[in-house]
Amino acid sequence: MKLKNKIVSITGSLENLTRKEAFFRLQKIGATPVSSLVKEIDILVIGCRPSQTKVKQAVKRKIPIMDEDKFLTILGVSRTRRLPGLE
Repeated sequence: MKLKNKIVSITGSLENLTRKEAFFRLQKIGATPVSSLVKEIDILVIGCRPSQTKVKQAVKRKIPIMDEDKFLTILGVSRTRRLPGLE
């Protein structure tokens, strides 16, 4: 799944990237990161403790859902857990 030219929302905490870094990386590859689950969203990325409301809405609207591992693979990011407090 390619993210270029896609509108992407993230729900939950990512273990390997801060949200700010994830948004930066999405923009760098030509995707548009958004904070909320807007109508035009193409993909929902779920991290730890995702918003069940966002997940349910995505399922209802048939929006593809991607877990953090797949998201990191697409971005080319290694899976090294970030240290708490270094956001």
